[in-house]
Amino acid sequence: MSASSPGRMSKIVELWLESCGQRYSLSEVGPDFVVLRKSAAVPSGPATVVIDIEGQLKQSLVQVLPTDNARSLHIPFSRA
Repeated sequence: MSASSPGRMSKIVELWLESCGQRYSLSEVGPDFVVLRKSAAVPSGPATVVIDIEGQLKQSLVQVLPTDNARSLHIPFSRA
Protein backbone atom coordinates (compact mmCIF):
# COMPACT_ATOMS: atom_id res chain seq x y z
CA MET A 1 0.00 0.00 0.00
CA SER A 2 1.06 3.51 -0.70
CA ALA A 3 1.41 5.94 2.19
CA SER A 4 -0.22 8.66 0.10
CA SER A 5 -3.38 6.65 -0.63
CA PRO A 6 -4.33 4.45 2.33
CA GLY A 7 -6.44 1.42 1.47
CA ARG A 8 -5.61 1.49 -2.24
CA MET A 9 -3.18 -0.73 -4.09
CA SER A 10 -1.77 -0.25 -7.56
CA LYS A 11 -1.86 -3.08 -10.05
CA ILE A 12 0.79 -3.81 -12.65
CA VAL A 13 -0.77 -3.41 -16.09
CA GLU A 14 0.84 -3.96 -19.49
CA LEU A 15 -0.80 -3.23 -22.85
CA TRP A 16 0.42 -4.35 -26.25
CA LEU A 17 -0.64 -5.10 -29.81
CA GLU A 18 0.57 -8.23 -31.60
CA SER A 19 0.63 -7.97 -35.39
CA CYS A 20 2.62 -9.86 -38.05
CA GLY A 21 4.96 -11.36 -35.45
CA GLN A 22 5.72 -7.96 -33.87
CA ARG A 23 4.78 -6.68 -30.43
CA TYR A 24 3.92 -2.97 -30.10
CA SER A 25 3.77 -1.45 -26.60
CA LEU A 26 0.62 0.61 -26.00
CA SER A 27 -0.18 3.58 -23.78
CA GLU A 28 -3.97 3.38 -24.22
CA VAL A 29 -6.68 1.01 -25.45
CA GLY A 30 -10.01 2.43 -26.57
CA PRO A 31 -13.17 0.79 -27.93
CA ASP A 32 -12.01 1.06 -31.55
CA PHE A 33 -8.39 2.26 -31.37
CA VAL A 34 -5.08 1.83 -29.58
CA VAL A 35 -2.35 4.40 -28.92
CA LEU A 36 1.24 3.27 -29.40
CA ARG A 37 3.96 4.25 -26.90
CA LYS A 38 6.35 4.83 -29.82
CA SER A 39 5.55 5.73 -33.40
CA ALA A 40 5.62 2.69 -35.68
CA ALA A 41 4.30 1.47 -39.01
CA VAL A 42 1.67 -1.09 -37.98
CA PRO A 43 0.34 -2.99 -41.00
CA SER A 44 -3.40 -3.20 -41.54
CA GLY A 45 -4.90 -6.64 -41.05
CA PRO A 46 -5.54 -9.09 -38.24
CA ALA A 47 -3.96 -8.38 -34.85
CA THR A 48 -4.43 -9.08 -31.15
CA VAL A 49 -4.82 -6.47 -28.41
CA VAL A 50 -3.45 -7.86 -25.14
CA ILE A 51 -4.14 -6.45 -21.68
CA ASP A 52 -2.10 -8.03 -18.88
CA ILE A 53 -3.23 -7.16 -15.35
CA GLU A 54 -0.81 -8.77 -12.92
CA GLY A 55 -0.47 -11.89 -15.08
CA GLN A 56 -4.13 -12.22 -16.05
CA LEU A 57 -4.34 -11.82 -19.83
CA LYS A 58 -7.31 -10.52 -21.77
CA GLN A 59 -6.90 -10.87 -25.52
CA SER A 60 -9.12 -9.34 -28.21
CA LEU A 61 -8.87 -10.21 -31.88
CA VAL A 62 -9.09 -7.05 -34.00
CA GLN A 63 -8.67 -5.92 -37.59
CA VAL A 64 -6.22 -2.99 -37.83
CA LEU A 65 -7.61 -0.47 -40.30
CA PRO A 66 -5.50 1.35 -42.90
CA THR A 67 -4.40 4.88 -41.93
CA ASP A 68 -3.17 7.86 -43.95
CA ASN A 69 -0.18 8.33 -41.64
CA ALA A 70 2.13 5.30 -41.89
CA ARG A 71 3.83 6.08 -38.54
CA SER A 72 0.92 7.28 -36.45
CA LEU A 73 0.57 6.76 -32.70
CA HIS A 74 -3.23 6.38 -33.01
CA ILE A 75 -4.16 3.04 -34.64
CA PRO A 76 -7.84 2.45 -35.48
CA PHE A 77 -9.29 -1.05 -35.58
CA SER A 78 -12.55 -2.94 -35.90
CA ARG A 79 -13.47 -5.96 -33.84
CA ALA A 80 -12.68 -9.22 -35.65
